[in-house]
Amino acid sequence: MCEKLSLLLSLCQAKDVAINNAKKQYLATAKGKARHPFYRGGFVLIGDGSPVENANLFVYLFPSILGIVLILTVYRRKRAFNIFKKA
Repeated sequence: MCEKLSLLLSLCQAKDVAINNAKKQYLATAKGKARHPFYRGGFVLIGDGSPVENANLFVYLFPSILGIVLILTVYRRKRAFNIFKKA
């Protein structure tokens, strides 16, 4: 059921609709004791039910790379300054 829910959420369905559809698909394929509510009852929506939006990778990737380059630059300059200072 988790795989079906993840697939439906990746298709930008609202969370409550995705959970409902995943439960319906699970019930359509489940047999015997697997149809008991124990196996699907843990999937309950708490909080915001709006669709999951795919975040733009550039928004997170660019500042991260910039921060790493900045840290490495400061580290190298500090290290180079300390080498000359000890001599």
